Amino acid sequence: MTFVHLHTHTTFSFGDGACRIPELVMRAAELGMPALAVTDHEGLYGAVRFYQACKAAGGPAWPAPASVRSWVTKP
Repeated sequence: MTFVHLHTHTTFSFGDGACRIPELVMRAAELGMPALAVTDHEGLYGAVRFYQACKAAGGPAWPAPASVRSWVTKP
């Protein structure tokens, strides 16, 4: 069974996250995670850096629409 973080906050999630994107992506790659999600609050400020870090680590990166959290959590 593979574990994947699908609810992660980075330093771009103001007042809520402490993970730096490059270190987060590198550690996920070291652990063999096939996917990783960033669900920062207050904006998509880290989206480009997340995409670049995933590509640099050799993994795929698919940006998710900003409204994903809305339709996943509300019926």
